[in-house]
Amino acid sequence: MNYYAFHIGDFRSGTANMGRLQRAIYRELIDICYDTEKPLPLDMEELYDAIGAESDEEQKIVDRLLRFKFVKRDDGYYHEVCERVIADYHAKAAIAKENGKLGGRPVGSKNNPKKPSGLSVGTGSVPDRNRMETGSKPNQEPKTNNQEPKEKVNTTVERRRPTGEATAINEVFAYWQLRMGHEASKLDAKRVRAIKARLADGYTVGQLCQAVDGCKNSPYHQGQNDTRTLYDDIELICRDATKVDGFIKRFSQGPPNGRTANAQQTIDNLQAYLAEHEN
Repeated sequence: MNYYAFHIGDFRSGTANMGRLQRAIYRELIDICYDTEKPLPLDMEELYDAIGAESDEEQKIVDRLLRFKFVKRDDGYYHEVCERVIADYHAKAAIAKENGKLGGRPVGSKNNPKKPSGLSVGTGSVPDRNRMETGSKPNQEPKTNNQEPKEKVNTTVERRRPTGEATAINEVFAYWQLRMGHEASKLDAKRVRAIKARLADGYTVGQLCQAVDGCKNSPYHQGQNDTRTLYDDIELICRDATKVDGFIKRFSQGPPNGRTANAQQTIDNLQAYLAEHEN
């Protein structure tokens, strides 16, 4: 990522107990996560070198920050906020790519250019070259009848543009692909039906993405079970409201910690068994 939103208030409140050097090192660690779009390396010498932590004091600060601000997994140290921001960035990029396959921006009238109604993935930093032409004018005259034919023209691109529902389905699926590492998976009819049904139930895109995060936080569903099988398909996550609620609750609990892997696996296995046989 070349850009990310830096929320000053969140950072200040999250580092209120830190000194200047601790805050500076913490910011550098976060920047590495965003820049590489990967977790911090487990090799401490490599990490010290990446941020230039040469003194014993600086290295101790790194060690303490990793302990309290990051989650250690098999492939590195993860920062939950960075994970979510990066996944959201790629999800929006994937949606933009899908919209591009469907024709991208519609071809508007030369005298009355239109903005596309698809999902915006920009940061707002690029000026709109047509702002002066498309913005509201206080003394703008009403449209005359001779303008109506131009308004009624419907191009092929406009007809193929995704609906709001289709965009929401694509967004959830793209988030799941990137969060679970299933970029090659396809949005087939079965997955579409499951996501569409939960959206119809009233769940928002954000809530369904939280359910995806909850599944990611569940060791049982991530393969720590008797058969070493992954149970992380988006169709499973969105199979019914009970599944979604359960995974959202798992998300709110955060990644498992404070328990041994075996203890956590036993608990998750029991919870999964009860959920499957509750009826």
